[in-house]
Amino acid sequence: MPEHRQEIISGTLLIVESPVIAETINRLGLPQLEAIATRGYAWLPKLTPTGQLVARANPDLPEVRKELRHKAPAFTQICIACDDDPSGAFIARATAKYLGKRGGIRFGKLKGLTKESLEEMTATAVPEPADQSEQLRRHFFIRQAFKRITTIQLPLHTQLAVAILARPFETNSFVTLDESRVFRAVRPVKTDFAATFIVSRSSTSGLYTAVPKPPSTAFLPYVTGQSFAGTQERLNRLFCFQDEALSHNLISYPRTRSSAWYNENWEMLSEQFQRKYPEQICIPKAMRAVADSKSNHDALHVTRLVHTPHSLRPFLKSDLLHLYQKLYARTTEALAVPDEIHQDKVWMDESGDYFESEPVASGRSTETLKPVFALENFMQALLETGWVSPGSLGSALDGVLRSGHIILKKHPLTHPELAVHAAIQKLISGCNRTFDLMETATALKSDESLSPEQFNHRCTQLLRDGI
Repeated sequence: MPEHRQEIISGTLLIVESPVIAETINRLGLPQLEAIATRGYAWLPKLTPTGQLVARANPDLPEVRKELRHKAPAFTQICIACDDDPSGAFIARATAKYLGKRGGIRFGKLKGLTKESLEEMTATAVPEPADQSEQLRRHFFIRQAFKRITTIQLPLHTQLAVAILARPFETNSFVTLDESRVFRAVRPVKTDFAATFIVSRSSTSGLYTAVPKPPSTAFLPYVTGQSFAGTQERLNRLFCFQDEALSHNLISYPRTRSSAWYNENWEMLSEQFQRKYPEQICIPKAMRAVADSKSNHDALHVTRLVHTPHSLRPFLKSDLLHLYQKLYARTTEALAVPDEIHQDKVWMDESGDYFESEPVASGRSTETLKPVFALENFMQALLETGWVSPGSLGSALDGVLRSGHIILKKHPLTHPELAVHAAIQKLISGCNRTFDLMETATALKSDESLSPEQFNHRCTQLLRDGI
C-alpha cells in the first residue's frame, strides 16, 4: 500500500496551556493559525534522587501528547505561548523537547486574544525562552525537603494561612467595636488582631482618601460564587469573552500576584482616563504603582475605558458584568486623584495616623476601633509568600476554608474578613516556624549567586536544623 503522507500546512500551530484560551483563539477563525492546549502540566516536573529537575509524561493527559504528535508535523511553524513564569517556561521547554522540531519552534508571550495581538505575538516570537528551570527546580526541592521535616499535620497552604493571620499585618480597614461604623486609615497601619485604636476627632484639613492599588488576582473575592476557584474561572471567561462588536479583550491576562501596572500600561490607561473623564485629575507620576521590570505580569485592568459597564450590558451575562463593573471601578479609582476627606469625617489616633469614618460618625468625640484583615489582604499575602501561584489561588483558598481552621466572617459593612479558629491557637507557633522557614528558603531560592549544589546544601541544612 502507498505510504500516507500528511499534508503540510503553511501556517502556525499555537500551543497554549489553557483549553479555554485555545478554544477562544480557534473561534476567531484566523487563516493559517490553529491553537491547541497542553492543559497545564502535560509533563510533570519531577526531582531525581540527586536533585535534578526532569520532565515526566503526565499519565492523566496522554491524549494531549497524542494530539501534539499528530498535528505538529503538518505545520511549517510552531509557536509555544505558555505563562511567563517558571512553571510556564518548564511546560514550554518540555513541549518543545517532545516535538523535537527545534528549528521550527518559537516561543511567544500571550498578551491578548485579538487578531492583532496574536499576529504580533507570532511575529515577535523568539527561538529560545528565558531559562527559568533552576528557579522551578529550587521551588520543588524546597517543597520536597519541607515535607520530610514538617511535624504539623496541616496542608502547607493552611499552615501559611494560619501563620499569616497570626502575624502583624498592614491594613487600611477598621471598624468600631460594636461594628456599627467603618473607618479607613489614610495610609496603611501595621497592627495585629489583638490591637485596638482610640481615635479622636481632628481639625486637620486637606487630607485625601487612600489611593487603592491596582488589583491583582486577589481581586476575585469581589464576586460571589459557589467557590473561589469558580470565581477565578469567571475572570478567565471575562478575559476570553469575544463579540463581533469588540475588536479586543475586555481585561488584561488574569494571572498576576502584582498590585502594580507596567509603566507603559500606566501611560496608556491614564491617557484613556483623561479622554474619558476630562473633569477628573490623574494622580501624579510619583504616586503611581509601577510594576517591577522583572514581574511576570502586571496588575489586572480593563483594556478600554471607553467600554463602560453600561455599554457592555447587552453583551455580558450578569455574573461577568458584575465582575467587569468592579474591575472597571478599581481601574479608574487607581488612576484618579482621590477625593478630599470631608472635615466631619477626619479622626486621628495617638500615633498621628489619620482615619476617615463612613458614614459620618455620631456626636461622640472618641471611638475605639479594631483592625479588619480583609479577604483581599489575606489573598495578596498568600500570593506574596511565593508558594501559591496566581493560577491556583482560588482552589488554594477553597482548600484552606474547607479545612475548618480558618473562619470567613461576612461582615455587613466591610469586605469579608478572616480569623484563626480558636481550636488551633496552639498550632500558631508551629505554623509561624513553618512561615519563617519558608520565608528564609524563599530568599535562598532567589539568590542567584548560589550554584545548584550550594543551594541544595544550604536548603537541606536550613530545613534540618531550623533557623
